[in-house]
Amino acid sequence: MVEFLFYIARSSVALGAFYLTYLLFFQEQKHFNFNRIYLTVSMLISFVIPLITFYTINNEELANYQTYSQSIAYQPETATGNVLALFDFNWYHYLLGLYVLGIICFSLHLLFSHLKAMRIIRACRILKLYNHTIYITLKDIHPFSFFNKIVLSEKTLSSPDLEMIVSHEKIHIKEKHTIDIFLIEIMFLFQWFNPFAWLIKGAVRNNLEYKTDDEITKLYHPQKYQLAMVALADKKEISPFLTALNGSQLKNRIIMMKKKSESKFKVVKQLFILPLLALLVIGLSNKEAKTENVQATEKTNSTVQNETISNVLELRKAIANRIKFPWDAADLKKEISLSLYANISNNGKITKITELIAENIEFIIIDEVVIVAYRRESDAQKPDKEYKDLLSKEAKRVLGILPPFDIPDLNGKVVKFQFKFMTELQTGK
Repeated sequence: MVEFLFYIARSSVALGAFYLTYLLFFQEQKHFNFNRIYLTVSMLISFVIPLITFYTINNEELANYQTYSQSIAYQPETATGNVLALFDFNWYHYLLGLYVLGIICFSLHLLFSHLKAMRIIRACRILKLYNHTIYITLKDIHPFSFFNKIVLSEKTLSSPDLEMIVSHEKIHIKEKHTIDIFLIEIMFLFQWFNPFAWLIKGAVRNNLEYKTDDEITKLYHPQKYQLAMVALADKKEISPFLTALNGSQLKNRIIMMKKKSESKFKVVKQLFILPLLALLVIGLSNKEAKTENVQATEKTNSTVQNETISNVLELRKAIANRIKFPWDAADLKKEISLSLYANISNNGKITKITELIAENIEFIIIDEVVIVAYRRESDAQKPDKEYKDLLSKEAKRVLGILPPFDIPDLNGKVVKFQFKFMTELQTGK
């Protein structure tokens, strides 16, 4: 839970860095296609970077076994962490609850906005204008496009700039701008608390309008188009798919239309995102150290060919030196005993391991081996069968890697190995 909150925090930092880079290098430039990709992809990447994990591998001899009288104990490395009491509310519970509440509220707002747009469209009459199907509503709303639909107010039909207005919305539909807005709205839900998420959401909308304005001014006189924008500024809005031509954006859009395209240093500025991306990955990704147990793998494998077991005591020690309490079973709260039957060949090798044998088969019993681990607390307990499967798998693995036996009483026989797995709470520290 805490890890998730830290993940969201790192994602917010990444998004802030991406937006500040946009503000510094790209916002004032007429690189609309690049900005369109950058804004949407950067928000997506901000969720991915904190998921990246780099591992460093350390080779160590296994030192986490403690041997008791006729028993061994294995403590997982992560079992020493503090365990919180069940139902004990902490600061992060409230913070997570607030975060989820925000997601729910903004999701409902987005849903109701969609429903509002669809209700308007269902109540519209359909008209064919300039080779496109237009939805006409009696409401005095701002012209907007909703996926492949254009919605105009009845009053807008009398505008002398009707053709330009329709052309504007047709560009939005042709270039599928609604999908951009929809994607950014979905990602915004998970960053609603982040001021940079609000800013980047607005930047996406503005960039799409700048791009559409740039296309329109290639078809119509810029000044006439700007006057049409002013004439529509008093219309009511509908979110989230309104292509706004209103007050606060009007000045910026006119300024952007008057700017000249600049190609100088364009590529250099765009390449800046590569070192930025590298810094964010280095700074916000996870770093974990993995320890490989040399005793259980490399060291054992290097000596097993020359090692033999000459008595039962050595056999028990060999099992104790190799067995590990499975981490997935370390939350076990009861004792679990199991037996395995191994067929020993005449040359001392185990050829078959089973959990059951026929009643008429004789076998030799080896004293029980007890494996103790420090308990890992868990809110939920697994079924007994799942614990037994995990522990049986580990016991079979150990028997399968034992050196050859040089014990005449066992060679050529069936041997019953008994294991008892148990956990205890760690004390001290």
